[in-house]
This record gives sequence, structure tokens and C-alpha cells, in this order.
Amino acid sequence: IITIRNLKKGDTLYIAIPEQFADNFLVYKDNQISMEKCYNNLKDGFLDITHFEDTRIEGNITAKEDGYMFTSIPYDKGWSVYVDEKKVNTEKILDSFISVPISKGKHKVILKYRAPGKILGIIISIIGFTTFIVIEILKKKKQNKNKLQEFETEQEIIN
Repeated sequence: IITIRNLKKGDTLYIAIPEQFADNFLVYKDNQISMEKCYNNLKDGFLDITHFEDTRIEGNITAKEDGYMFTSIPYDKGWSVYVDEKKVNTEKILDSFISVPISKGKHKVILKYRAPGKILGIIISIIGFTTFIVIEILKKKKQNKNKLQEFETEQEIIN
């Protein structure tokens, strides 16, 4: 990769390429000024994150016009998004990422994640653990009852 700077419109650039590389030679042009303009337009619309956890993101955003806020967070049904404390529907953008409609102006945005099936999984785990404990208690009672019967039988034989 070769970076060439400070060329002006109308300048000519000559590049000599060895023949063995000619088939794989690529040239790209990057207009730094247009990239800076693009970044400056987008940066005002970024979510200014004020709080971050694995399952919760909070921040503020100023939208220049009605539109969509999209994230780099992969779309998953476990995400809920709140704009100004009102739940909004999440949408999938580019077949991969979370997007939500947002109106012009300043907004507080909260993204929350709850693993789908987590509550059901906890309930099933509690039921399973409780069942295990009850079975173990019943086994112990049965063993103690059998031992008591054996002891009583031995006592009858002795007497």
C-alpha cells in the first residue's frame, strides 16, 4: 500500500509496475475532504453513551430530522429499545442490525437485553431442583423407615 498525498486537480501521476504484478494491481482513490464531511455529518447523530453494561446501554442522541437510528448491535429478539422512556419497535436493518424509528430532536435512548427464554429456564431449573430435593428427602425417609423396621424385627427376635 502506497499513500500519495498533496496531488492537485490536473496533476499527473506516473506509476511503473513490474510485469509480474500488473494483473493484480489495484488503484483506489480516497477523497479525504469528502470523508471528513461525511464523518462530520454523521458524528452529530451518534448515540452519546452515558451508561454501559452487558445487558443495558443508555445514551443521548440528537436527530437532525425524522428517520432511523441504527446500531452495530446484531439484531436479536431479546433487545428492547426505549426512546424518551417509551418502548419502540425494533427493526432489522441490512438483515443484521438493530434499527429504531426516531423523530427530530434530542432524545434519551435505552437499550435493554433479556435473553429469550431466560425466565422459563429459571422456572424449569427451580422446579427440577425442588423435585430433586423432594425425591432425596423421600428416599431418606424410606431408608430410615426400612432401618427402623429391621431394628424392630431384630428386637422381636431377641425378645
